[in-house]
Amino acid sequence: MHYKSKQFAFSFQESWLIFSLFLFLSFEQYFFSNKIASGFHADSILLSICAVIFFTISLLLHELGHLIAAKKLNLFSLKCYFFPYGSVYPERFFDNFDLKTILFAFAGPFASGLCAFLWHIAYKASVYFHIPYEIPALFESMVTINILIFAINLLPIYPLDGSIAIRAALITSTGNKTFAFKSVVFCGAFFSVLITFTGVYSICKGTFIPGLWFIFTGILIYEGSKTVDNKKQFRNMMKGEKVHEYMRKNPITVQASLNLAEFAFEYIHRYQTDFFPVMTNSCLIGSISSQSVKKVPLKLWQHLHVKDFTELLSEENSVTPASDVIDALTIMCKYSRTRILVVNSGILEGLLSLKDLVKYFPVKDF
Repeated sequence: MHYKSKQFAFSFQESWLIFSLFLFLSFEQYFFSNKIASGFHADSILLSICAVIFFTISLLLHELGHLIAAKKLNLFSLKCYFFPYGSVYPERFFDNFDLKTILFAFAGPFASGLCAFLWHIAYKASVYFHIPYEIPALFESMVTINILIFAINLLPIYPLDGSIAIRAALITSTGNKTFAFKSVVFCGAFFSVLITFTGVYSICKGTFIPGLWFIFTGILIYEGSKTVDNKKQFRNMMKGEKVHEYMRKNPITVQASLNLAEFAFEYIHRYQTDFFPVMTNSCLIGSISSQSVKKVPLKLWQHLHVKDFTELLSEENSVTPASDVIDALTIMCKYSRTRILVVNSGILEGLLSLKDLVKYFPVKDF
């Protein structure tokens, strides 16, 4: 599931389905264990579904705190990948940790703290008006969950918010980025082991569901720490590497004068690719993607031309052969591109794509 606007892009991962089912069973057992023995009841099922929805809303509001802070502080145009335990953001300000970064990190926990306060008001109101006990129990659980989200995210563990704030503070105070990075990675490894063993111990003691939650959380922290370590390794490995060493030379080009029908049948279908540099005679003017013409009605294909859908050459879609690979990747991430033109003094030298670089990535997924 995807949502995209000019500033924000969300991607809801499919793992949410499994996570939601497990969350539903957890709430069912936690709140209504006295009914488990006689099977599921309609009221407990409904309330458990509400609990899952409220939990999801709590996470979304936490991330909304980050998004609002990013917008107000003019940090970056944000792309957010929403996973069951939270969201992952591309590190657009990797080398610019400062007070804005700290405020961005704390905006999420602040939103969770505000949510906990609002749920507490709802709990007090439901008790005051003598609403059936399941409803106050549900509201009280949301208070606890938002407090936990608030507290856990303050831990100095990657990928939690506390790690961003701690790294920014350490870099600001010591000026040593390596020390700040290693401190966060060490904390992540330590807590991942501690939490995982706590989960195993809980399962051995008979508390199966809480034990699984501890184990899943430990795995998340471990994977987060490993990811940031791999990203650092990748940056170090690619530091100083030039685009011309990784680019694809002699790409297939398309003439701007072709109509869309000719472009589709002679290029897209023939070469089975969706990105082409656009030329006017022998002069490079930009690039075109098959995605840009997909929504054009077929009856107009004979009347519209490649030049009408060409993205003109600019610093947002091109680099030079002498550019650093890291700089090229930064441009790709910033403008959500998978390919970029390699141009030297207006002359097309080649293409650089994530597909060409993926074999060099020391991580499973990028």
